[in-house]
Amino acid sequence: MKNYLLFDQVCRILPNDYRIVEKCNRSTYVIYKDNAKMTFINSKVYDDCIYWYSIFVDNLQNEGVEYICFCVGLSGIIILPMSVMNKYTQYADKKIYPNGFRYYIRIRMLNGHYVLYQANRNNIDITNYYIPYK
Repeated sequence: MKNYLLFDQVCRILPNDYRIVEKCNRSTYVIYKDNAKMTFINSKVYDDCIYWYSIFVDNLQNEGVEYICFCVGLSGIIILPMSVMNKYTQYADKKIYPNGFRYYIRIRMLNGHYVLYQANRNNIDITNYYIPYK
């Protein structure tokens, strides 16, 4: 059994106004809400209730992606607008690659809240974007 929700499970909890358009690779899908483009990425839970993702945020934004759907282990999903990601990437860890910066995104459960986490500095509470898996 996987340590994160399968895409079919995620599809069941997406609000009805989202539609799947295409699968880009094994873990990336293009989904639309109205005309807003969204991509999907998953992570299992690591030590200290941290979910870890490695993504090219700038490249996604240049491709017109407006939302990122983060699968948080087996508990549910968090659908974040790029405006929130842009605030976080100002101080997130990153590494340069030939095709751009790969940002290391950490989501952590702290005191019953999901936060974009970076060593306790500038954490961004994203609990209101969370959709639980039922």
